[in-house]
Amino acid sequence: MMGKLKTVVTCLAVMMGSASNAGPNQYSPSDLECLIMNVYYESRGEDFKGKMAVAYTTLNRVKSDLFPDNICDVVWQKNQFSWTSNDDLVINKTEAEWFNSAFAAIIALHKPGGDLTNGALFFHANYIDKPSWAKKMEITLKHGGHTFYAL
Repeated sequence: MMGKLKTVVTCLAVMMGSASNAGPNQYSPSDLECLIMNVYYESRGEDFKGKMAVAYTTLNRVKSDLFPDNICDVVWQKNQFSWTSNDDLVINKTEAEWFNSAFAAIIALHKPGGDLTNGALFFHANYIDKPSWAKKMEITLKHGGHTFYAL
């Protein structure tokens, strides 16, 4: 499955252009892969709108001065996304989940005006009561299993 994903990511990245001549909505294959992984692990089991919300929140962080300025650094920033600290990631992916995550990531990268989160920079799973870090933040979207926040 990882081979199929890498092939899809590479093909999509080539279609979007290389990082050296990338415009504002074009990213490297690594950036795309990091975004797909974040969408997959953070919104696995969510509908497509939920996947899009995670993708846009990740990209909103890239645009914010509060976070690193590239997708992979945002995704791998310490203590930001729970799955990145899991050494035992289970590779139990269905093709549908991976391809839906890839599709959501690509749409978010190429349609920056479509941010359904209204600029969210943070989110949490709804099974967690409002965390202390969210007390002074504005809820911008509640969808599926997540609540999204802006400053």
